[in-house]
Amino acid sequence: MSKLEEAKLYSSSRDSVADQMEWLAQHEPQPSPHQDVQSALQQLIEREAQVTGLTIKPGSQKLLPPEEGQGRHFHRAKVEVTVTGTDEALYTWLHDRINSPEQLRGATNIRLSPDREDDTKIDAKVVIEQWFIPAT
Repeated sequence: MSKLEEAKLYSSSRDSVADQMEWLAQHEPQPSPHQDVQSALQQLIEREAQVTGLTIKPGSQKLLPPEEGQGRHFHRAKVEVTVTGTDEALYTWLHDRINSPEQLRGATNIRLSPDREDDTKIDAKVVIEQWFIPAT
């Protein structure tokens, strides 16, 4: 491959991700310690569950450890929680309160099951992740 062909290839690949790079530059979070991000995520989950009418099952919250080999730039804080409530409240919580691309946050694993005590409600075991830049 000639230098000109190689330069054209790099130029076209740069153009294909320029919008994504610009978006990321506008939404990049400040560096923070893992435990601070995870604690803030847990508080957000609790607050927003209450606002939308969901109940967090007692003893179901787990702060998940960081994964080995996290990315070079971004890391992920994870919280697992089981909530119960109506399906409408659950979908509102996930869509309007938890999943937020602008804040680099989302539910990455959802397991639904009927509530054993009330057939008008649903239980959801959810892993919520927050991407962040670790403090050095």
